[in-house]
Parts: sequence; structure tokens; C-alpha cells
Amino acid sequence: MKRSLLTAIVFSVIMALTLPLSAYVYDYTFTQTTGTYTEITGGTLLGTETNDDQRFVDPAVPAGGFTNTGPGFPIGFSFPFNDNPFDVVGICANGWMSFGQSSLGTVAVDLNTTSSYTPLSTTTVISPAQLTNRIAGFARDIQAQAGASLRMETIGSAPNRICVIQWKNYKRYGTTGTGDVINFQIQLHETTNKVVIAYGACTHGATASTSYPQVGMRGPETTDFANRSTVDNWSATTAGTTNAATCAFTATCVPLSGLMFEYTPPPTVANDLQAMSLTGPTGPSQGTPADYIVTVRNRGSAAQSNYTVQLMSGTTVLASVAGPAINPEQVLQVTLTHTFMATGPVTVFGRIVFAADQNMANNDTNNLDVVVQASGTLLVEIGTGISTQRQPFGIYYSYERDASLYTAAEIGAFGAVTALKWYCDATTADVVPYKIYLKTITESTIPALNWATMTADATQMLDTTVTFGTPGWVMFNFATPFVYTGGNLLVLVETNITDWVSPYPTFRYTSAATGTHQYWAQDNTPPTGNGTANTSRPNIGIFLVTSGMGHLTGTVTSGTTPLEDAMVSINTTTYTATTSATGTYNIQYIPQGPYTVTCSKVGYVTQTQNVTIAENQTSTLNFNMVASPTVSVTGTVVGSDAPTVGLADAAVELEGILEYSATTNAQGQFTIPNVLGSETYAYTITKAGYQQAAGSINVGATAYN
Repeated sequence: MKRSLLTAIVFSVIMALTLPLSAYVYDYTFTQTTGTYTEITGGTLLGTETNDDQRFVDPAVPAGGFTNTGPGFPIGFSFPFNDNPFDVVGICANGWMSFGQSSLGTVAVDLNTTSSYTPLSTTTVISPAQLTNRIAGFARDIQAQAGASLRMETIGSAPNRICVIQWKNYKRYGTTGTGDVINFQIQLHETTNKVVIAYGACTHGATASTSYPQVGMRGPETTDFANRSTVDNWSATTAGTTNAATCAFTATCVPLSGLMFEYTPPPTVANDLQAMSLTGPTGPSQGTPADYIVTVRNRGSAAQSNYTVQLMSGTTVLASVAGPAINPEQVLQVTLTHTFMATGPVTVFGRIVFAADQNMANNDTNNLDVVVQASGTLLVEIGTGISTQRQPFGIYYSYERDASLYTAAEIGAFGAVTALKWYCDATTADVVPYKIYLKTITESTIPALNWATMTADATQMLDTTVTFGTPGWVMFNFATPFVYTGGNLLVLVETNITDWVSPYPTFRYTSAATGTHQYWAQDNTPPTGNGTANTSRPNIGIFLVTSGMGHLTGTVTSGTTPLEDAMVSINTTTYTATTSATGTYNIQYIPQGPYTVTCSKVGYVTQTQNVTIAENQTSTLNFNMVASPTVSVTGTVVGSDAPTVGLADAAVELEGILEYSATTNAQGQFTIPNVLGSETYAYTITKAGYQQAAGSINVGATAYN
């Protein structure tokens, strides 16, 4: 039977949810103290002197096993942690524990993790999410030995009981750990709800290799962590900047007996604004405006609007803006712009100035170390982790390959890439033949491809040799720059050592998003298959020459009200920006010349303006948006086989700034109310037995029929 044709018009809706926020483990106050380490000798003994990777999740199986879920071991009292009540725990022999709730029955605890050696940086999704809450005292590949024990005991009397989980006489795995003595406890304190990680006598054995245990706490979100970091002194740790931060364990870097890391939950008060973090370029260009973002959270019970957000260096205020109105538990990002006039290193941090604040301890962010580059050059550093691996210049196998993806949002600028740098930790005297390729892709994850296909459309930047003889940043300069105008940057490195080498150089990496790192390794012949994916993306520095470029800034409002989340796009380019809570936007490093700029936001009429970008100048372009009219779209759907008879149950859809849909009635008629006007929509009409109809309509400020 011949299919008939449909005629008519359309629309459908995307809904957005605003979810309530909860507390975070990074709200806890960290305190380091020195006291007396008191060993427990009672309670429940978990496993034996041969413990190695076991999980302990069921009191009926105190010997442990390798099952990650179970009913959990009772704490002895209800322990609030990260705004959740917990009464049981699961324990991993590798130096960490996870919270659980007995009301969940046989799956009250869940120790699933990307690796049992790195529980704080796991990307494994656990349901329900609160079972991701965990604490690490010395999380790494450790094991028991002669005289070792793992036990749990709740001591004291209510309301001041302490649940203690104790690792005694543990060591690093295998012969590497011969001579090690590792003693520590995780303590949960009743009433104060304080978490204490306490260390007893610790000794690093004769084997010189360094171990990097994770120490601290983690919540359900990958950004919700409170951990410690050091490379040389456990008594002088700093707050970790990523969830993969570690504390080095070497012959000269061990925790002293009596060292205690205390985490105290925050009080709840009416007025408490928190400066959560500061982000921005770590290598800004001299004389060029640089944007820094302070993330602000209202931890109090009252809404606030009378405060200021500042960018600081020591006691000097570099930039200051009035803080936007913020509701309880709301999180906002505030942008501050500063132009550095002198080259060299400088340390900056974000600050909230709020006279009524009842908790001043959280008004400053962590420090951000910046090195201002000479005018016309920008350094973008991505990754702050201190863990190490062979990649990207692996030589343990004859032929190694590495692919690392760095997003446009992480790079945050455009220009000519003149050099890259990687941080070398362990060195070698070997000469390493290598190649470096660059290309941009639109995907947010690295495709599953073999190396030949991966590099086929990439630009080869270098083909030479290098010796990693000195620790620190190693520069790789390009004779011909790679012009970067947007997109996600894929950095490809191959090494061809022919005869594998050990020991080999190592490089620092940071745990990144899934799909941003792949590696290949094979002896005798180059690898031909697809790479192995993980999240251990190498830290990198990207040098961009930005001469011949200017900048664009402005404010988007509706009347006198700032508009947040409006999209500002430079037409025919990849340059875009989203407005902040104060309605401001800033697009940096745009090639000089004339452009057409579009501003759009759902619910407002899209606007377009022209601007000319001049070298080393900042142009200002403001938009005052007008709310879109809402109209009704109506019509009748008929078939070509009976053009005077309406078709019932035809589906009409239109896609544009939003999506709308309707179904025709018995007479073939449809009405779609509250359609945003002054927009163009593509429509489709479908009905069984008829060919699909498609086209577009321009919906104005009045009803469309």
C-alpha cells in the first residue's frame, strides 16, 4: 500500500531540577596534634597474620574474604558522618574503612572501589551513595606479617565511647616491605563526632622504594574529600588538592608515634559563608586580565547578600566584588579579574569578607601558586597530583604509547602551543627515543582506536631523543607551534626504546575523568591493538603564545537584574562563555578582528551584536535581554489521501531552544500552549501508515496557527 503524506506544525519541553545540597567532608576542620598512642588489645580480631587485601564486612566471617558487601561490623553507637547516621562499618586490610547503615540489611556496607589501594580517589558508583563515605589511615597495598593484627574495639562508656579500628605491625606488600613496621588507628568519637587517625611507631624497611598511601576522608562525590599530602614530612602535611593526594612513606618520611590527624565536623549556625575553592590560570600572561573563580557556599541557615568576595595575595587585595545573594546550602561561583603587571611567582587565595559570619575559619580558600609569564605567553598547568607512573614516557616495555585528553574548559585559553612540559620524579641516564603528536577532538573521551589510527590525523611535533636525568619539570619546545583554537586537546606520546629499561623514569599524574587517559605497552614489536583506559592522566604544562589576540568581557542583564547561565558565543568560532551569578562573562585570547556575538538563554529572545577585537585590548559588550513572549501553536494535521479530513493521534513535535509535543484529537487538531515566541523551530509529524512530515516554522510574539 502506498504511504500517504502528512501536513502541519509543532513543539516539546525540557525540565530542570534543582536538588538540595548536603554537607561535605571538606567542611570538617583539620587539626594536627601529638599525644600518646594507646594500643587496643581486645574487641574483634579480624583475619590473621597472613592478611593481604581481605575485606571484612560480616561479623559471622571474622576471617574476612574478598566480598565487598555485607551487614557490617557494629560501631556500638550511632555515628553521624557527612550528614548521615551510620552504625556499622566495613574494613579493608589495605588501611581503610567504609561507613554503613544496618537498616540496609545484608548490603549495609559496600567496599567496592576502583582499586582497594586508592579508596579516596575511586570512580566506582555505589548505591545508595551514602555508602561511599570512607576513611583512610594508610591506604595502599599493605599486608600483615608475623606479629601483625587487625582488630576493632569500642572502648569507654556512653556518651564518650570511641570505636577504634587498629592495624598493628603491617608492612608494604611483598619483599619490598621487609623490615617495615606500620601501626595506626582510625577512631570514631561519640558525641563530638570527631574522626581521629592516630599513628604508633612506624619504620620504613631497608628497601628504598617509596610508597604513597592515601590519608583522609571521602564522601559520595569525587569532589568531596578532605585528605593530606606530603613528600617529606608527615608532621607538616598540607591539605590535598585532589582526591588522589598522598603522603610519601620513605626511610626519612614516616609518621611519628603519637601523631594524630583530627577531623571535627562543623557546627550549624545562622551566618556561615564558606570560601570553598579558588581556580584560575596558574601561568597568566603579564599585562593581560586573568579570571579567577571563588566558589562560595552558604553553610548557614540564613540567606545572605551583604558580603564581599576578594582575590588576595598576602594582605594585598588584588580584586574585589560584591557577593551575589545566596540561599542556605546554595553554592555559587564568583569571578574576579586581575591583571598581573610583574612576571614571576606569586601566591593568591580567595577570601570572603562577611562581618556577621559566625565561623571565620572557612572564609579563605587554599592557596593557588601562580607564575606570571612574560607578556604574550600563557602557561596552563593541568594536574596537581604527586603520585607517579611510567607514562607518558614509559620505557619498561620496548614500545610504549600514551594518549592524554585535556578539555577546552581545563585549558581555558587559545593561542599557539609552543611547548609542553611534564614533571619527572624518578630519573634515569638512558637515552629515550620519542615522538609527540597533537590534535584536537570534539569527544570528551578518547576513542577506542589503535595507535596508527589515533595518530593518523595528528600533527607530529617532535621526533628525537631525551634523557630524564634531573627531577622536576622537563620542557619540550616545538620549532613550529601548534595553533590551538578550541576543542579538547589530545596529547600523544610514543617511546621506542627497543630494549626495555628498569629502573625507569616516572612522572606525576592526577586521577582525572573516566576516558581521559589510555596507554599501550609491548615488547619486541610495536603494539597494534587498542589502548588500555584508566584515569591516571599525566600532569602537564601547556605554553601558549597569545600575541595578536584580545579579550571580550561584558555583563548580561534583564532590565537591571543580572542573568546567570546565559550563553555568549562568538559566531563561526568555538569561543563561548557562560555568565556567572553576577551576569558577567569573559572570553580571553581571541584573534584580533571583527566578530558577530550571540547571547542566548532559555526564556529570553536571542540577541546578536558586532564587536571588533584589538590586540592586547579588552573589548566590552553588554547584553540587556528581553523575556520571550509565550504563545500558543495550533494546527490541523491531514493526510494527502483525504486532505479535508483531520487525522487523529498524529504526533507533532518541534525542536528549538526547547522541545514541545502534542497529539492530535479526533478532528486532527492540536494546541500547544506556552511556547516561547520569537524563535525558530524544526517540526516533525508522524503517524502510522503515513510518511513523516518535516519543516520549520518561525514563531513570533502572537499565537501561531
